[in-house]
Amino acid sequence: EAVFTSRTFRWALMILGIPLSKRNPSDHIVWAHTLSRLFSTSSAYKLHVSSISLALQIAQIESTKIVLEGIWQLHILNKINHFIWKASNNALPTMSNLFHWQITSLATCELCKACPEDSLHTLWLCKEVESAWSLFISFHQANFPPPTNSYELTNQFLQVKDDYRKEIFVISLGFYEAGGMLFILANS
Repeated sequence: EAVFTSRTFRWALMILGIPLSKRNPSDHIVWAHTLSRLFSTSSAYKLHVSSISLALQIAQIESTKIVLEGIWQLHILNKINHFIWKASNNALPTMSNLFHWQITSLATCELCKACPEDSLHTLWLCKEVESAWSLFISFHQANFPPPTNSYELTNQFLQVKDDYRKEIFVISLGFYEAGGMLFILANS
């Protein structure tokens, strides 16, 4: 025995008042996740994998948002902030990007001539750059786990609790942008 309040009773009357099709078609179950509208284990698996993929993408977006906010909250010149943002998004005009954009015929680093030059290689992994970073004891490469891309590198430095160290790192990268100051320091 159902107990209806006046409100649920009104809702029930409104629902019952909805006109139905005059053709009186039969009801049938459809699976919205395939073109054929038929359920299959394969289609359920694909739906599950895509939902996991979507959750990972959302987590990655949130992580990216935190890093980008961290970049813009540093107390440094805006042009250096912009440079770090470009570096962490692999948007610098490195040899790899120039090659990808069909501006140059080689993607190899012009300093070490050994590896493709992407943002991470340019700012951290190149043997020539390693010598420059070794001048800064607190930024010695052995102190950090090896990043797989420039975004991870930026994220690692933003995780440092000491704001002074974060800002020195970012300013050092800004010197790189301002005309190769890191290389001058390394070679002096």
